[in-house]
Order: sequence, then C-alpha cells, then structure tokens
Amino acid sequence: MALGLEGIGFVVAFPHITKIFRFGPELETVLYVKGYETATLAPLDLQRAEGWLEFACLAESALAAEEHTAWGRAATVADYQNYWSAQTEWPILNHRKLRDEWDRTDKNEKK
Repeated sequence: MALGLEGIGFVVAFPHITKIFRFGPELETVLYVKGYETATLAPLDLQRAEGWLEFACLAESALAAEEHTAWGRAATVADYQNYWSAQTEWPILNHRKLRDEWDRTDKNEKK
C-alpha cells in the first residue's frame, strides 16, 4: 500500500492509532503529522470538536519534543537517524485535573 509518506521523521504507534510525523521539506523546523488506524493503516481524521486538530497525546508530544530537539542538534540526516529516545513511560500525577478545573469553573459561574 503506497501511503505517500516519504521523508524524514518518526512514527509513534499504539494499538488504536499510528501517527507519522515528518519534518516539512519546505521548512524543516516544522513537523507535519498524519494519523492512521494501526491495524489497517486506513487514514484517520485528526479533526476534533470546535475546529481543533489533534496534535498528540502526552507520549506523542514528549517524543515529538525529543525528536525535534534531536533534529535541531543533528549536523546531518544520518546524525539524526542515529538518535533513539530512551523514554519508556509518561506518568500522569492526576488524571482528573482538567475535569476538576471544569467542575470548579462551572460551579463558580453558576453562583
């Protein structure tokens, strides 16, 4: 299956979604991203509510930051391709902090 994904970048894959990040050939300081269903590689729409576009979950964001830094520090493409992230976990101290903030804000607005 030809997906038209040629370029330099990295892949982050989970059982439910695979994202392919590519450094923009026109402006190499910009990361492009496409989403795919992992099992079939069918394209996934990254559009979300209210016109927002999904960039990344916590792990994807952390990896993108590391990869972007590695890209910037590399003198050549080969130098970049030798980079490998050692990060294996992305702990979240409080999974409810955003919900708690929304609940707090809603209660204050109703007063």
